[in-house]
Amino acid sequence: MSSGTKTTADYIQHHLTNLTYGQLPDGSWGFAHSAEEAAQMGFWSINVDSMAWSIGLGLIFTFFFRRAAAHATALAQVRVQRLLWGAHAVLALSPCRVTCPGRGVK
Repeated sequence: MSSGTKTTADYIQHHLTNLTYGQLPDGSWGFAHSAEEAAQMGFWSINVDSMAWSIGLGLIFTFFFRRAAAHATALAQVRVQRLLWGAHAVLALSPCRVTCPGRGVK
């Protein structure tokens, strides 16, 4: 636990800062304990929490699409295929298709 009283703004700022791993100013490698330390790490730092979410969501995506591909047949659509076609239909009929510049109906 850190010493001293933290304000609400300090608490929010602490939890809005990414968990960053990289080379500290003294030359050692470790996690940044403040936004200033994370900024001093420069380009060769990695946001660990962002990478964990990216890898996790990528694995979930791969699992579901691999499963859909394994069950796909030419004669029968599986539930995931119907879901994707339904999502495509909703997006194709989106009001943005007509009102957004450069996205008009051809």
